[in-house]
Amino acid sequence: CKNDHPELNGKTTHQKGAPAAAATAGDAQLNSSGYPLRPGSTPCAFYMKTGQCKFGQTCKNDHPEQNGAPAAAAGDAQLNSSGYPLRPGSTPCAFYMK
Repeated sequence: CKNDHPELNGKTTHQKGAPAAAATAGDAQLNSSGYPLRPGSTPCAFYMKTGQCKFGQTCKNDHPEQNGAPAAAAGDAQLNSSGYPLRPGSTPCAFYMK
């Protein structure tokens, strides 16, 4: 969608490149973006498309890296907490605003 998807109810946004972490998420190691590496689990579909995951360290899926980077980078795009693109200055998305 080419329209803006502003945060509703004052939620904060997710930005590309969460802080790198050398810690663990439960029993999983974290990748350089701070998402859990869970080899053998289903790859996180949203992460594979955008390089971001709204569930963060609590996601049950795998977040593999390729050559030290997320499988698919989202450029400099910012996403809201629901995973939709923020495009300040654009018309708000009528369907999202319902």
